[in-house]
Amino acid sequence: MSPKLQEFYNAYLEWMQFGAPVMGVNNPFGFTRDCGLCSNYIMGFLGSCWAIAIEELEELKQQFRDAGLDDEYPFNSDSLHYYNEICLNASWLNEKRIAWVEQHANRT
Repeated sequence: MSPKLQEFYNAYLEWMQFGAPVMGVNNPFGFTRDCGLCSNYIMGFLGSCWAIAIEELEELKQQFRDAGLDDEYPFNSDSLHYYNEICLNASWLNEKRIAWVEQHANRT
């Protein structure tokens, strides 16, 4: 795993442990509740647009594929399930997403 992706997992786990603060003054992490891991990695962590950060995103998606998960909706049954979660600002509460981050955080 690249150091950058490892740093992301560690920061995202810390954000979740702080109660996933909403964007604003009390959120030094830059993450948001209305996005999944890919969007938070690109926009919240790297601070880049999708086109610029495509190589970094590919590493994350390859981890999903290597684990036998869908690389678009790895923690949801389908796109509707994902978008319902996003509309409720509840992506950070998805148990599969939480387990994935906990599994990948602090790994060397």
